[in-house]
Amino acid sequence: MHIAAVPGGFLVPYFADRRGSRRQWLELTAAAIIVGTVGITTLPDAGFLWAAVAGFGTGATFPLTLTLPLDATRAPAEAGAVVGLMLGAGYTIAAAGPIALGAVRDLTGSFTATLWLLVALAVVLLVAVAPLSPERLRPPRRLEPEAVAP
Repeated sequence: MHIAAVPGGFLVPYFADRRGSRRQWLELTAAAIIVGTVGITTLPDAGFLWAAVAGFGTGATFPLTLTLPLDATRAPAEAGAVVGLMLGAGYTIAAAGPIALGAVRDLTGSFTATLWLLVALAVVLLVAVAPLSPERLRPPRRLEPEAVAP
C-alpha cells in the first residue's frame, strides 16, 4: 500500500496543478480509496491489487488536501490560519481513527466491520469533495473601507 502511495503522492498533485481541477483529482482519489477498500473487503484474494489501488488513492489525497488552503484564501496570513486549524483539528481527528477502528473491531470481533467503516468514510470524502469549485473555495474579495479625507 505504501509503495503505491509514493507515485500517487508525486504524480497526482503534479497533474492537478496542470490539468483539470483539484476537485476532479480529489474525486478520483476518493473513488480509488473506495474501490480499493471495497476490493479488500469483498475479494481479499486479490489483496495486493486492492492495496495498490487504495494506496495510490491515499497517497495522492494527502498532498492534495494540504494544498486546499492555498485555494481557499487570498493572503498568506489567511492561509496560515486555515493551515493551523486544518492541521490542529485534522491530526487530532486522525489520531482518534485507530482507537475508534480498534473499538469497532473489539465490539464486532472482526475486521470486516472496520473495513466497511473505512469504505463509509471514503464515501463521505467523495461527497464532501463534490461541491468544491473555484468559486466555492475562493472567498469573495474583501473591500477595505475607503479612507475618509479629514
